[in-house]
Amino acid sequence: MPRPTPKRARRKTDRQEPREKLLVAAIDLFSRHGYEPVSTGQIAAAAGLTQSMVHYHFGKKSKIWKAAIERLMHERGLVFPIGRLDLQDLDPLSRLKVMIRKFLTANAADPNLNRILMHEGMVRSARMRWLARRYMVAGYRLFDQAIKEAVEAGMIRSLPIMNVTNIIVSACTMTSSLSVLMDEVYEVDITREEYLSSFSDSLVEVLFKGLEAKRPELEDRPR
Repeated sequence: MPRPTPKRARRKTDRQEPREKLLVAAIDLFSRHGYEPVSTGQIAAAAGLTQSMVHYHFGKKSKIWKAAIERLMHERGLVFPIGRLDLQDLDPLSRLKVMIRKFLTANAADPNLNRILMHEGMVRSARMRWLARRYMVAGYRLFDQAIKEAVEAGMIRSLPIMNVTNIIVSACTMTSSLSVLMDEVYEVDITREEYLSSFSDSLVEVLFKGLEAKRPELEDRPR
């Protein structure tokens, strides 16, 4: 996952600055509609500015899209500031569990990045290639390595690492991305701390202990 960069001091009026307004509007529109349906005119209108301001600050739509991704990844690094020094004293299984819980919390804090990824991940494009190579590969490899170490330590079963990583990432991202659906189905705000705690507990339990209950008659049966 991206490491946080030093946070620059911001003036209190930053949120009123045109560039900031445009980025906030772009992130919202790209996360809800994807890249293609959104125009620079729509971004400007959502920000309460003129289209010329988009071109002045970013040049064209592809550049404001990249700037939006970079903003989201920077903020993700601040929410998910986890590295080897944070995990070095933990055994491989505990390390993996901490990573899952942290990742789930970071996704719930702001689902916009995952929603953009869902739009982009369905079609091959230069944007998807740039996003994957610049940010996503490193994040997936972080989980790959943690899973590999847990397997080598004999703490989890040896399954295809790519599959296990995909299960973890999907579980941690889809739930936060579908918050509206979850609210309609279960009438629950999945961004609330108590739900996140419950969900992370259930996720870790299912991943590492399975879903099937052990029946007493099977446990007493001679092996």
